Amino acid sequence: MEQKFTTMAQEAIGDAIQSASAAGNAQVDTLHLVDALLRQQNGVIPSLIAAAGGNAQTIGTQVRRGLVALPSSSGSTTAQPDASRQLTTALAQAEQEMRRMGDEYVSTEHL
Repeated sequence: MEQKFTTMAQEAIGDAIQSASAAGNAQVDTLHLVDALLRQQNGVIPSLIAAAGGNAQTIGTQVRRGLVALPSSSGSTTAQPDASRQLTTALAQAEQEMRRMGDEYVSTEHL
């Protein structure tokens, strides 16, 4: 079954891919997606983190440190980075959460 994403979710995934490519990462990782979700204008993720007792700024700082530590290279392999196994798993879990909640589209909240 083909996954359907909301516009905001599509934008976050696209931003994650673009960030991975720009950084020379051969794979798009969950860190790229979390970073994109945290930076999203009018996104709900920072408020969800706060509601859970977390600090979005602290998490963002840790995510950026993790991104810098990812292996990078240059050349044609980074032009179209592949999804990491962790990202593929996260997307599948987001789809399961969408179904559990009775929604029709995977949204940023599911991601």
